[in-house]
Amino acid sequence: MIYINNNIFGGLDESKALIFVVDTSKIESGSSTNVQYKIPLQLKTGLYDVDCKYIIKWGDTTQSTITSSVDANLLHTYPFAGEYTIKIYPLSGASRISFFVNNLANRDRLKIREINQVGFAEIDSLYGCANMRAFTATDFSTYWNTKTDMSYMFAGWNTFNATLPSGFGNFPNATNMTGVFQGWWVYNTTLPAGFGSFANATNLYCTYYDWRVFNKALPAGFGVYPNATNLYYTYCEWFAFNQTLPAGFGIYPNATNITGTYADWRVFNQALPSGFGNYPLATAVSNAFSSWLAFNQALPSGFGNFPLATNLFGAYWGWFAFNQTLPAGFGNYPNATNIDRTYQDWRVFNKALPAGFGNYPNAISVFATYASWWVFNQALPSGFGNYPLATNVSNALVAWYAFNQALPSGFGNFPLATAVNYAFSSWYAFNQSITLTTSASLTNIAQAFHLSIFKNITISNCTNVSTINIYTFNVVPLETLIVNNLKISFTIQYSTFTKTAYLDLIASLKDMTALTSPTMTVKNVPAFDTDCDNAAAAKNWTVVKI
Repeated sequence: MIYINNNIFGGLDESKALIFVVDTSKIESGSSTNVQYKIPLQLKTGLYDVDCKYIIKWGDTTQSTITSSVDANLLHTYPFAGEYTIKIYPLSGASRISFFVNNLANRDRLKIREINQVGFAEIDSLYGCANMRAFTATDFSTYWNTKTDMSYMFAGWNTFNATLPSGFGNFPNATNMTGVFQGWWVYNTTLPAGFGSFANATNLYCTYYDWRVFNKALPAGFGVYPNATNLYYTYCEWFAFNQTLPAGFGIYPNATNITGTYADWRVFNQALPSGFGNYPLATAVSNAFSSWLAFNQALPSGFGNFPLATNLFGAYWGWFAFNQTLPAGFGNYPNATNIDRTYQDWRVFNKALPAGFGNYPNAISVFATYASWWVFNQALPSGFGNYPLATNVSNALVAWYAFNQALPSGFGNFPLATAVNYAFSSWYAFNQSITLTTSASLTNIAQAFHLSIFKNITISNCTNVSTINIYTFNVVPLETLIVNNLKISFTIQYSTFTKTAYLDLIASLKDMTALTSPTMTVKNVPAFDTDCDNAAAAKNWTVVKI
């Protein structure tokens, strides 16, 4: 090797060079200037500093000799802002360098545009390279194929949408795939064979999270992770995806965390493979299948089998189009404590519920669990609606517009409930009786029966309630309102509510003589006179006109 005026002639092996393209003009807070670039090296304990010997050709006819991982010459200043092809060559005695782009520590991440050859480098991270436009290196496999931890390796390639070389994305020894391809916002190119094949992976936290426009066929082996335990947000926010799922996809018998795994598959409407959605060890299931807005396919046997699940917040929230028979065992979660919004917005669902559905004896929060089942009108199974530990039942069954079935024994048993507002609001078709057992700590049942039509309402064990608002239609079939030891506000708000209807309502109500100061609030009803006042007074109701 010959040195002349700091230039080297001979001895540089092009096949071993790390070759990549940068654009110095792509700057952000903390980066070098728009005419500079700094090589991102990671000093590994006991490695790479004693043999850190290499040549950098900067792409502007200049070059530097590097002998230390903290060499000042790792920062280069160019004559002009723009794109440059950088080549790094090992010198005699050098083994490898660790090329490490960190999303936070290395602020020149936005300047990297292409990786053309890996050569002697160990590329340990390309995290946050949001302007990456091409990866054409075909010599990457030697190092990556031996790695077990691929965390965030290619995360944050927000504008990347180029063809990948054969074998890219196949990491046979990887166990930790946390965030590897997270944030590929615009990627929508055919995946190479073997991409997504990591049969030994256990941690798939956010692996493909936020592939917003991706809608290409998945290669064989993609998503086949028999050892996976953590699938938190793995395929979350695949907004545009609507392709056939390959054999084995979604079969994770060892999964314990499937939080948000398939959330926001907004247009997906394909058949599910056998075994998909059967996770007998899962405890965390919140938002697992939420916002499947277009989905209306048969569910395979075992789908929704989560006997150990405790958190089911929004698990199936937003199945707008779904109207299929539910498999045996679906919805039977005896250990669930949080079922907020679990089945909210099943707007067209009207199929029989399997045995055990809705049986949540340990549920603490039931907020909006079955809200907006607009057309549902089927028999409720035993145990449904019996939540002895629930404290929040607000909006639980709001907007059951078509429902008019007998309520099972125990329905409405919420002895610890402190919030039930809007729980049974907008039951337009229901004309039967309901009994609620609530908590003595309950202070407000405002709008619990808003715009609903009930024949008889019995509320017990809520002695501290100060207000019950029951908003009515023009024709009110309510026969009795039985409330134990309550101050009551019974509100009529429609201007078309007639005097005759009002008097009929008063006649149907229970005599409140035994209660303290029950009041009836009349809002925007001009037809009322002293006859109305007298009729109310006869049953110890005080009319308040507003």
